[in-house]
Amino acid sequence: MENTAESKKQSPFASEPVGKLILRFAIPSVIALLVNSLYNIVDQIFIGWGVGYLGNGATAGA
Repeated sequence: MENTAESKKQSPFASEPVGKLILRFAIPSVIALLVNSLYNIVDQIFIGWGVGYLGNGATAGA
């Protein structure tokens, strides 16, 4: 094995505090989920206007 700086680098899960890890990983995930939800809501609105309630029924996930 090589003794370089990269091989000795630890995972951030092993060395950083939990609060910092939450900010680093959970916040972007929550933002992505909110954007995806907003997209789905707007998509259903346009389908409802264009096709009607049958289109909404056909595209709604069970």
